Amino acid sequence: MAWSSFRAALGALSTGGIEFIVVGRLAAELRRGHSGPIAIEVVVQWGEDNLARLLAVLESMDASYRLDPEKRIRPNASRFRSHERHNLLTLCGPLDILAATSQGARYEDLLPQVVEMEIGGDVRIRVLEHPTP
Repeated sequence: MAWSSFRAALGALSTGGIEFIVVGRLAAELRRGHSGPIAIEVVVQWGEDNLARLLAVLESMDASYRLDPEKRIRPNASRFRSHERHNLLTLCGPLDILAATSQGARYEDLLPQVVEMEIGGDVRIRVLEHPTP
């Protein structure tokens, strides 16, 4: 995935008012100043208002689940209530939406461990300071 795609996806989430934290390998790459061909993984705040904004942004990004791309199954509120990991394909590339990290840390747990970064223009995102790739 090209940097422009990363920036477009993260910019859409940020300007959409989504409360999220970049985690995983991309967080490590961003902290080092690199970006390679990897999926974007974000832990989002799992409140109803944030999820409603997230679904609107995902619709604008033409998101569907990667598991069965031919069926073009779209994320919706019911699926978000019943699952805590969503592996999506968007116009900007792969995007994984998580309720928590693999260690069980949720958005609120991660907040003390984030740094804010500007990724171009006036787009600011939160990135996990010491991610485990």
